Amino acid sequence: MDVGLIDENMEHYVGAVEVDSLPNEGGEVDGSEDPTEKELLTQDANGNEEPHVGMEFKSGDAAKTFYDEYAKRVGFSTRVNQSSLCKPDGTISELEFICGREALKRKNGEKCNAMFKVERQDLDKWVVTKFVKEHSHSTITPNKVHYLRPRKQFSGAKKTMDQSYNDMDFSSNDDMDPSIDGNHIPIEISCVNRPVKNFMSASSARHSNRKRHLGDAQNLLDYFKKMQAEHPGFYYAVQLDDNNCMTNVFWADARSRTAYSHFGDVVNFDTTYRLNHYRVPFAPFTGVNHHGHMVLFGCALLADESESSFIWLFKTWLAAMNDQPPVSITTDQDKVVRSAVSKVFPGTRHRLCKWHILREGQKRLAHVCSAHPMLQGDLYNSINLTETIEEFESSWSSIIDRYNLSKNDWLQALYNARTQWVPVYFRDSFFAAISSNQGGEAAGSFFDGYVDQHTTLPLFFRQYEKALEHCFAKELEADFDTFGTTPVLKTPSPMEKQAANLYTRKIFSKFQEELVETFAYTANTIESDGAVSTFRVAKFDDQQKASFVDMY
Repeated sequence: MDVGLIDENMEHYVGAVEVDSLPNEGGEVDGSEDPTEKELLTQDANGNEEPHVGMEFKSGDAAKTFYDEYAKRVGFSTRVNQSSLCKPDGTISELEFICGREALKRKNGEKCNAMFKVERQDLDKWVVTKFVKEHSHSTITPNKVHYLRPRKQFSGAKKTMDQSYNDMDFSSNDDMDPSIDGNHIPIEISCVNRPVKNFMSASSARHSNRKRHLGDAQNLLDYFKKMQAEHPGFYYAVQLDDNNCMTNVFWADARSRTAYSHFGDVVNFDTTYRLNHYRVPFAPFTGVNHHGHMVLFGCALLADESESSFIWLFKTWLAAMNDQPPVSITTDQDKVVRSAVSKVFPGTRHRLCKWHILREGQKRLAHVCSAHPMLQGDLYNSINLTETIEEFESSWSSIIDRYNLSKNDWLQALYNARTQWVPVYFRDSFFAAISSNQGGEAAGSFFDGYVDQHTTLPLFFRQYEKALEHCFAKELEADFDTFGTTPVLKTPSPMEKQAANLYTRKIFSKFQEELVETFAYTANTIESDGAVSTFRVAKFDDQQKASFVDMY
C-alpha cells in the first residue's frame, strides 16, 4: 500500500501538546531517559530494528515510512496526530504518529497510548524523542495486517482555500489546461490553453434563464492542480463553454478511484445537493464497500444541467474509472439524467430512486390521500410487499380501480416506468443490498452534516475532505472489528464457520441472519425426472405462500 507523504510546508498540524506534560505510562520511553538508552538498537526476533528514542531520520517522511513498516509487522495501523507542531512560518517542527485505533474515538471510550514522536533538529535531521510501545488492545495477526492501510492526510483538510492558494505562486495570465488527469486527457474536451472566466451560465430545462457562480475559477483550478501534485492519481476535468466560462467540473482522488476498482458494481448518482446562494448542484457518485459503508467514487459541480453536460460528466467519470462501467446505477427520475444514462451506460441496469419518487408522491397525491386515507397504505403494500411481477401488476390494477385513479397522469407515468423503480422487477439485478428507497439517501448520507445550501466553495472543499476522512475512519474501525475479533456462531454448520473467516463482520452478520432464517423453511420434492428436481419451498407458518425451485 502506498504510504502517504508528509509535506513539510503543511500548516495544518496545530495545537501542540508539550512532551514533558504527558505522564509516563507503561511502555513509554521519552527524552528524559538515560542517554545510553537512546543509543541502543533494539531488534525484534527477525532482526528488524524497532523504534527507540534517539533514532535519526533525514526527513519526517522517512520517519513515517519507518513507523508504518513497523506497524505492519506488529499488526496495527497508523495516522499523524493533529497535535503535531507547526512553526509560525508554516514548517513542521515535530510530528506525532499514533495508533489508528486511538484516532477512531471508539464508543466504549477505549484509549490507546501507543505513539512515535520525532522532532526536527536540523534541516535534514529528525530525532525520535518519545516512543510508547504498548497498545491497550490486541493487534492484528501478521497474515491479516495487510488489510490495514496507513492513514493518509489531505493537505488541505485543516486549511482554508485562500491559505492553500497563498502557498502557490501563480499568475492570472497563466494559460490553464481545462482538463488534467495525471494519466490521460478525459474525452469530450476540446478547449485547451485558454484563460478561464469565473462566471458560469446555465440554460437547462430545470434551471432556465439563471446564472450560476462557483467563485474564483482560477483558484478552483489551482486547488485541483495542487491536489494532483501532492496526491498522484488525483483526477479532475473542467468543461468550458464557447465564451471560456466554466460550466462543469469533475474530480476524483486516488482513494475514490481505487474504491471503484473494488466496489464499482453498484453506483448511486444524485444531484439534490445545492451549494452557495447560487444553488449550484453538487453531484457525488457513491457506492457501497465490503463493510456496508458508503464510499465515494468522484464528485461534480454543475452549473449547466443540460443533457449534453450530463453526457460529458458521465463520460469523464467513466474515463476516470478506467472505462469500466458499473453493473447498475441509481439516479433520480429526471428525464435529462435518464436520457444521458441510457446513452453513456447502455449495458448498465438503470434504476430510479424510489425515495425521490415517493417523496414527490406525497405532494402529487396529497389531495387523493386526504379523501382516501387507506390509499397510502395500499400503495406501500403493492410497491414493497409483492414478491412476483404478476402479484404487483394485479395489486396495482386493483388500487387504480378501487380509488378511480385511471386518469391520474402522474400515476400512469410511474406505472409506465415501473421496471425502473418497483423492487419486484430487480430480483435478477445486483444492487449491493441497497433498496431503491435508499438511492438518494445513500449519496446524501455520505455528506450529511458536512454540506448544505449555505456551504460556500472554500468551505465546501474543507468539508469535502472532512467527509472523506470520516469515511476512512469508519472503514478503519470496521477493519479492526473484522480482523481483531471473532464472531459468535449460532449453528454447528461448517458453512457458517467458513463464512466467519471469509466475510467482514457486516457481511457475515447478513449471511448469518439468512442462514438462521433457512431453518424456518421446508423444502419438499414435488417432481423429479432424474435430470431436474422441482422443490416446493415455504415457511412453516405460511404454507400458503410458496416458491418453486428447479435444481439441475
